[in-house]
Amino acid sequence: MNDIFAIPFKRALQINLKDAFTVVINNTFYQTAASVEADLTQLDKYRDVLFHLDVCQADLNMLKQYYMALKAIAVKLPDDQVEFTWFNTLGLKSSGMTRNSLRFETFNVLYNIGAMYSSLAVEQRLESTEGLKESCRLFKLSAGCFKFIYEHEVSNNFKFFDEYTLNALVSMMLAQAQQMVWKKACFDDIERHSILSRLALQVALFYQTASKNSNCSPYIRTDWVKSLTSKSHYFMAIAYYRSGLHQVQKQNYAQGICDFQYALTWINKLSLDDELTEWRGEVQALLESAERDNDLIYLQASVQNPSKVKPVMMVQADLFDEIEKKDGNIFKNLLPIDVLESCNAFNERVETYVKEHISNPLESMNKLLISNTPQYMDFKSYYISEQEWNSYSDSLQDLEQLRAYVAGELKLSESILQKDIQENEQMIREHGLLRWKIPSKDKKIESLLADLTNIRNYIENGMKVDTETASLFKTLDHDLVTNVSQPPESSDPIMKEASLILQGRKNHILAAERKIIENRLLPKIVSYYKKTGSKDFEPVFQEHIRMFDGDLLQVQKEKAKNKEMLTKVTLSSPEQVQISRNDPRTLYLEELKHSSNVLSELKENIISGKQFYQDLITALESKLKEIEDYVNERKLQRTELNDTLLCDTNES
Repeated sequence: MNDIFAIPFKRALQINLKDAFTVVINNTFYQTAASVEADLTQLDKYRDVLFHLDVCQADLNMLKQYYMALKAIAVKLPDDQVEFTWFNTLGLKSSGMTRNSLRFETFNVLYNIGAMYSSLAVEQRLESTEGLKESCRLFKLSAGCFKFIYEHEVSNNFKFFDEYTLNALVSMMLAQAQQMVWKKACFDDIERHSILSRLALQVALFYQTASKNSNCSPYIRTDWVKSLTSKSHYFMAIAYYRSGLHQVQKQNYAQGICDFQYALTWINKLSLDDELTEWRGEVQALLESAERDNDLIYLQASVQNPSKVKPVMMVQADLFDEIEKKDGNIFKNLLPIDVLESCNAFNERVETYVKEHISNPLESMNKLLISNTPQYMDFKSYYISEQEWNSYSDSLQDLEQLRAYVAGELKLSESILQKDIQENEQMIREHGLLRWKIPSKDKKIESLLADLTNIRNYIENGMKVDTETASLFKTLDHDLVTNVSQPPESSDPIMKEASLILQGRKNHILAAERKIIENRLLPKIVSYYKKTGSKDFEPVFQEHIRMFDGDLLQVQKEKAKNKEMLTKVTLSSPEQVQISRNDPRTLYLEELKHSSNVLSELKENIISGKQFYQDLITALESKLKEIEDYVNERKLQRTELNDTLLCDTNES
């Protein structure tokens, strides 16, 4: 029962970490990966230790370096950009897990640091006091690693690790740390039965918790579960064996007898080797001796319950010094992701500021001026894009192709019926009309031919509509509806002035938007962060938006100009309204409106035309199947009748 557990290292799948992070940095940052190439190379070297781990202080230090480097880059990169795969090694079969997460990689490296501490603890000289103390320290650090992962996984809903497995590992490491304390106490004074009992009971309780959680874990092997259970029973037996010695030492023989009996119940649950068999004999002998002394000398009344031993916990999970630290030297030149996110947030604030204080007011003024200027004409709603124009042309060609397909299917259907009629006529010529009883055109054939004639009429009508639609499209002026030919200037002086004001405001909005693009906040925020280390970028934002002070002043001027213009429009004479009726822009708009109406009619014709041909295709496919089935039936009838007539001829 003196054997102790070392947690096996998890295994990782090899990846080229440098290449993976290079892609992420180049795609995510305004910086290039070349600026941190040396750091990426170093990170790759750190990760190499995962694939040739030895139980030694040097490899532990390498694991810690990699762990701290990961924590350094984790605050500067998105978490979900690189895929990592790790394999559990606690069971007889290895099972893998793959996640796109830097945190997943970081916690698995921390897991291996915990495993390394446990392996180093096992390798200490446990026959010496110093060896036991060092082993205890290392087991506590191992427990600290697993507990640290557990506490972070609670908030992560255990996406990366199993809850029971982590709990089992923490309890297992604490049990072994407590076991080292108990063993050292045995070395120090084997006769201090009370303290040894209390220390042993806490060891038993730790192992008991580890056993329960291991049993619920999907990863921990069964023989470990059994061993943990046995260890719990073993130290429970030790606790009450020592308690019995303590009670006998105090001449509480009845209580001592009860404790020895209780210790034996735990011993009997164990698989006994030679050493345990010998110890059971020793406990049995002590029990019998105590019973004899009590019966002959002390005559104490028998006790039914074992002593209430109070466990004493001498260990807790400890954290190694670097567990919360980041490597301060690696990736120094790479900006943290939250700084970049702040840049994006402040860029959005700049855009919102320009929209609220410049774009929206100018657009509102334009709308107000247009709504109060009846002569003003807005052509934009009537124009179509070159792509939309081409879509009309392509749709007309689609109609032609659909019509051609339907005509081809109709021709095929007609040819099948005509061939059947001709074959039947040939049989009539061979056997004579009196002997051949199958008509060339029965009612069904006549009905099918009539249906095909109706479909042909539909196709011809569709062709007429298609021709009219195509002719309608040809009447349109491409340059007019696609705004290739710009609208003429108005002859109305108020309209001319209004148009200039409206266009000037549109240009001002575009200029303000260009100013946003050409003067990004990112360089200023980067410079401020490098100078101060502060992530409070509000002063940078306030200084940045001062570039729009001139635009804000222009907005105020435009407000005054809008009032002046609205007054002019209100006071405009009826003659100006008459001018607008003969205005070149008015005539241009009328032609554009007419073209827009034609396009609406075209669109409706194309949509209904496509549906028309789709319906015809469906009807023809159904009719063709009906024709083929009936023609096959008639062929079978002709074959049977022909065979019968030939047989009669031969017999006669």
